[in-house]
Amino acid sequence: MLQNTLIDTNQLMHEQSFKTNQHINIASAFTDEFAQRMTLALESHKNYSLATFVNNQVLNLPTEQYRNFSDAQQQQLFKMINHNAAHGIGYCYKRSSLEGAQHQKPDFKVFSEWLNNEQILDWVKRISGYNDICAASLQASCFEPGHFLTRHNDIHKTEQRRVAFVANFNREWHPDWGGLLQFYSQAGAPLQSWAPFYNSLNLFSVDRIHSVTYVTPFAKQSRYAFSGWFRAKPL
Repeated sequence: MLQNTLIDTNQLMHEQSFKTNQHINIASAFTDEFAQRMTLALESHKNYSLATFVNNQVLNLPTEQYRNFSDAQQQQLFKMINHNAAHGIGYCYKRSSLEGAQHQKPDFKVFSEWLNNEQILDWVKRISGYNDICAASLQASCFEPGHFLTRHNDIHKTEQRRVAFVANFNREWHPDWGGLLQFYSQAGAPLQSWAPFYNSLNLFSVDRIHSVTYVTPFAKQSRYAFSGWFRAKPL
């Protein structure tokens, strides 16, 4: 068994489940010590940017820049965000990419190293059938009350994404709080959904249509996760 994880990479049920459903949800994926370490790293991180989509452009606002917006500017921004969301377009949450290495915690890099360990890459190749996977990219995410991610798929031809993942590190979560990883049919009908329970790992094919449902105002905490893609293009 690989260090820091409780996943049995030799279990055939993961391969069978992914082949049938194009996704798997693994509870208690990591040792408790490792999960606690990742949880604290995500909770204490100070360099998230507000990620959203307005005026047909991706917008990543550093926290300090957003805080300097006037009330009128913030209201106008969220008016545009909500207008797009009403038409099934866009997202609003906080994220931090590992590409900004000067701002990253050592623990974030530890998780990246875990993802890119040959044993994990070989396991994902085996269960998914994508034998060209060679690396995994990731971001840290924080969905606060009011945040969401509308329906989409994760296909990206330049990065050659194959399998998406979400590693959830929330001390407590109730499904009524929202923040569910929701899957849909090609016609848009809701299918299975997974709550972001502590120490769970979700894997799914990048062509699966999915969303992160609206995090409710009464959620007792933010929704923390590492997410990203196993891909055929080197980092």
